[in-house]
Amino acid sequence: MQFLLLRLDGVQSARVVHYAVWPGEFSVPAGVAREEESRLIAEYQSKWREESLSWSELENALTAECKQVIDHRRCNAC
Repeated sequence: MQFLLLRLDGVQSARVVHYAVWPGEFSVPAGVAREEESRLIAEYQSKWREESLSWSELENALTAECKQVIDHRRCNAC
């Protein structure tokens, strides 16, 4: 089960991003030392591209379960 909790109070601006993964296959060769593995992963991830999402794209990406909204002003536990 996954939860997404967004509480935005007094926010004037927000940005939603995701990463476009570099195309093609990536794997770490067997038997590679931990330092080399970390270097290879970091090098691969550095090629990824950060992309902004619009709020409508974010809303479309959320499942119906995630779209349930609780008004914190009516929540006794909040």
